[in-house]
Amino acid sequence: MDQALPASGTYVCHGITWASGDPRLLLAPVPGGPFVYAGVMGVRLGYQVSGTGRWCTGRYRFADRVRVEAVACPDRAAAEAGGQCAACAGQDEFRFAHQFHSGGHVSDALAAYMAQPHWLYLATFANNTTKVGTAADPRKRSRLDEQGALVATYLVQSPDGRAVRFLEDALTRRLALTQTVRSAAKLTALAELRDLAPAHTTHQQYLDHASEALSDINIPAVPERWSPPSEGDLLRTPEPGASCTRTTHAKASTG
Repeated sequence: MDQALPASGTYVCHGITWASGDPRLLLAPVPGGPFVYAGVMGVRLGYQVSGTGRWCTGRYRFADRVRVEAVACPDRAAAEAGGQCAACAGQDEFRFAHQFHSGGHVSDALAAYMAQPHWLYLATFANNTTKVGTAADPRKRSRLDEQGALVATYLVQSPDGRAVRFLEDALTRRLALTQTVRSAAKLTALAELRDLAPAHTTHQQYLDHASEALSDINIPAVPERWSPPSEGDLLRTPEPGASCTRTTHAKASTG
């Protein structure tokens, strides 16, 4: 995946991926071709937005029993509900994962993926919002790296994806935790970050409550603090009076 940023061309931007262990821009060439996994650290990125529409971000498929991988939309079609076109949404092999524990359709590939150990975690963001989430064991690290959190903790490892989702729902009900945080909200909060202390305080409070809630259902928490990737240190360093500008489409990324 060691690819340089393209010097020219038109691409559908799928955002940043941590699949290779470091942040890379995931780009789908237009009109077609394989994904470009372009490194972004230590380089200057310049781009121009083409049009005002939203484009399909493709789908996910199972690469083997323990991994999923992104697949670009073959038509580079306009996005509909959920950021996908109807064709990609209908073929997305991972779309039933979040309802896996509630019954319904389960493919053999999804069942095999869910049979592996999963992690339950808490993540707190720069706006002090805390979410509860899950990650398959091979994605334990990259799942949190890509979240954009200020602080996060793995609560417990579950034997499979079904069990961990029941725990996720239990904490959602007990602590009124969300399971999703919009990317725009995460980025805005990071841009306006002035003080790390409130997020750390909030996280510890939820961690204490979550540990108690798990204990009540005979699941002892084994907290393990997530270590943020160094690539995000600059964003996690509050600078009073500083702000991110949105008047330019050029950005210097530093490691």
